[in-house]
Amino acid sequence: MKTSARHQYTGAVLTVHRGAVNDDVEIVLAGSNTRATELITTTSSKAPGLAAGTHGAGLVIAPWVTLVG
Repeated sequence: MKTSARHQYTGAVLTVHRGAVNDDVEIVLAGSNTRATELITTTSSKAPGLAAGTHGAGLVIAPWVTLVG
């Protein structure tokens, strides 16, 4: 897959909270206990079959990212 994303990470999906338009997908990053929550469209969440227990990759392509700690 070709992408312009500068940052990417992999992990296991913990939860998927479905919404009318967007889903919150929480993952634990591979090799750590760090959790990340992504807000993606429901279509983008359903297409690869994201569900608790599956593995996935995150691509950061936004012009800005807000980190809360």
